[in-house]
Amino acid sequence: MTKNKRQTRQQRLFRSIKRMMISTVALATIVSMTPALSHSERVIGHASANETVQTTKNFTDQQIRVALFLNLPGKYTNITNTATFSSTGGMQIGMKRDGGAIQPLFTIDSQQTVHIGLNDYKVKVLETTNIETARAALKHLQAAKGTGLIRKKIASSAMTYEVVEGSYETLAAANGALKRWQTDSKLLGITKQFKTSVLGPYNMQSTSYATEQAATQAAELLTVTGLPVAIGMNQDKVTGNVVYTVLVGAQSTEAALKTVEQTLKTLANEIVFSKVESSEPYIIVYDDYTNGASKGAKALQIAGSTNKVLVTPKSSEQPIKLVERSAREYRGQFELSKFNEKLAVINELSLEQYLYSVVAVEMYPSWPMEALKAQAVAARTFALQKGLNFQVAHVVDTTLSQVYNGIAVEQDTTTRAVNETAGYVLKHNGKLIEALYSSNAGGASADSVEAWGSSIPYLKSANSPDEIAARNKVRWFKVATKDNKVGFVSEKDVADNGKQTMAGSRMVDVSGNNISLRTNPTPTDTMPIVASLSKGAVLTVLEEVVETNPMHWRREANEPAELLTALNGRANPKVKGPIEKLEVTKRGPSGRVIEVSVNGTKVNITSPDQFRSALGVKGSLPSTRFDIQNDSEYVVLGADGKTTVKNSKTAAAYAVDASGKKQVVVAPNLYQLAGDGNIRAVSKKHTYSIVGTGYGHGVGMSQYGAYALAEQGQDFKYILQHYYKDVAIVKD
Repeated sequence: MTKNKRQTRQQRLFRSIKRMMISTVALATIVSMTPALSHSERVIGHASANETVQTTKNFTDQQIRVALFLNLPGKYTNITNTATFSSTGGMQIGMKRDGGAIQPLFTIDSQQTVHIGLNDYKVKVLETTNIETARAALKHLQAAKGTGLIRKKIASSAMTYEVVEGSYETLAAANGALKRWQTDSKLLGITKQFKTSVLGPYNMQSTSYATEQAATQAAELLTVTGLPVAIGMNQDKVTGNVVYTVLVGAQSTEAALKTVEQTLKTLANEIVFSKVESSEPYIIVYDDYTNGASKGAKALQIAGSTNKVLVTPKSSEQPIKLVERSAREYRGQFELSKFNEKLAVINELSLEQYLYSVVAVEMYPSWPMEALKAQAVAARTFALQKGLNFQVAHVVDTTLSQVYNGIAVEQDTTTRAVNETAGYVLKHNGKLIEALYSSNAGGASADSVEAWGSSIPYLKSANSPDEIAARNKVRWFKVATKDNKVGFVSEKDVADNGKQTMAGSRMVDVSGNNISLRTNPTPTDTMPIVASLSKGAVLTVLEEVVETNPMHWRREANEPAELLTALNGRANPKVKGPIEKLEVTKRGPSGRVIEVSVNGTKVNITSPDQFRSALGVKGSLPSTRFDIQNDSEYVVLGADGKTTVKNSKTAAAYAVDASGKKQVVVAPNLYQLAGDGNIRAVSKKHTYSIVGTGYGHGVGMSQYGAYALAEQGQDFKYILQHYYKDVAIVKD
């Protein structure tokens, strides 16, 4: 075909597209305009973008915004490239423009899904007409720790699939991924040397079409250019109607887009294409085949720095499932946007309904009702006092705020506790307090100074009846084997043999095979076991303790080198080792550790509560209410009645036998009878044990303490005012 003939064919093609545009734009002017919704209303039952939308007033109480995915460096980072939603009652998809107006776009039917991501940089690794080949490529990407999707390509002939990987905020990052996949031999074996390329966010757009079908027909005609084409959705700036455009380009730079612009001017001089500005809000729509279904799911890419997409249930009684958050179901609606170059996924719902989930996770639903009510008021106050603490959200769904796991965890008892305290909050001098709480205060709640170094008048230490956490817990024995190994075994794994040592210590037999002698009294101890015990092995009981629980815990036999590494993860300046002496040198009002010294020098950290991680060798310590014990030190009572601290590592120990002869003790452990009747193993190895009480920072309300007080007959108001000093409980 000659150049002139080719140009004549292209001109006829674009005249056809132009006629299609004119007819569809004319149609757009007669479509009834959908009324915009204010920010205090919700879309609930929209059947199509061209019908009048029914609205309902906001929930009677305040709304809360919970970030499930958010990129806020230095404060909170939890990222997903795609959010996948479904609902048994169907969903409404809309765009939220500046000023709060909501533009309905389309609905998703019951049990169908919608995938939502960002229009950013991606790597196209494959284009194929074979869905099985596309799935093989996707499977490899996922196995190689990449992220990918399969989408339908707009094509004028055979059904074609594109496999696209990643969600990259910069071209440099996308180019790095491109190089990785270009050198992946297994992927290349699947894609058969397909030319991998980077797709970017820069596009040209046509004038508007009234229907997606018309835009798709025009896009199919434009595929003869060889340029990437897609369908965009937007709101007409004049009529307010939903309109569609053909997007051409998907270029990675603005310079490359100029080449596309020139190509379009040459081929379609009768049609006006314009550059899409980076701030302009619109949505790219495509069919997604990632989940393996024979019918593609609706998928969207959010474009524009101010664009927000809303996912709302068609029925307010039906929850929305979010696959990427453990497939949990949530009340309310979702808002998705680009925030700090990543996809932000925000669940917006009634504050009281948010609390239905929070209280059910933060406190056991089987606990006394007055304790549950106290938790509800504290959680409500905590959420309200924070404001937009995460810029686009009030709270996140983890322990950094309060744990929120959606609708599935809700229980009748906790829902009742929320409902019966609806509106109640805690105030000090007329202002909402920071209603902090933790699992177990270890016998006394912490003064705020003990946790973060600052004094808050309503967060003072209070006695706390936390021993209830140890109720009915299994007993464990600290034991010594015949070959002088020391560790813990559960009472379930030993049997009393009726024997005693010459010193009067109890002896037991191992009752099973391959029983672990553990470093700490817990069946889930992640630390290495001391030894594996055989049935019938005889053990000497040194001490009886309760299984690790929120009240009582211990971390035994920590190596100085391990402690030094942990300390230097927090200390500034770094601690100079090796550690010869580690000790608590200052405590706060509740007895919590607020200062630790190494070799006589104070360890400097940001706040006292950080000692939990700074001294946590294999995971943070449960609390800062602890003692540090040098395992190689022991106390000797002299003939003059004075006591002397000895160290088995540096000073030899002597024993006098029956003949009166003195000899050096050469065993790996010494055993010292303590004043409480227990026998303490003194190691010849230089290690430290940390033994403590409580679980959490300890500031504010102790949840186990609330349980105990409720069990004693106290109501939720008494419990709250016991832990939060000089506060008023008011109903706003």
